[in-house]
Amino acid sequence: ASLSLLFGVSFLLVVSFVFFGRQQYYTYQLSKNGIDCFAKAIKIDSKGNLITLFCNGKAFVVEYEDALSDVRLGDAFHVRFLKDNMNYYKVDFDFPSPMTQPRFKQ
Repeated sequence: ASLSLLFGVSFLLVVSFVFFGRQQYYTYQLSKNGIDCFAKAIKIDSKGNLITLFCNGKAFVVEYEDALSDVRLGDAFHVRFLKDNMNYYKVDFDFPSPMTQPRFKQ
């Protein structure tokens, strides 16, 4: 019983190190080799849960709760992504495009 518990804990540790190591690797790659663009909101789902942003031929679907509450179609925000692996990106809703910025200044 203790051997199987030890094996299970060891397995979980290895999996978590691999997962978090990969996350750190892609975070580093984004900061070093990421491509910047302003992604435009092209779709907001009817429930308001997801927003689709588009730039450089790539659509990024993000949870709406990460965004500012009053994002509208056509608004654009800074995105950094990896050209070689576009599944890794970071949307910065605190950095709207110059065209979108006036709407968010209070």
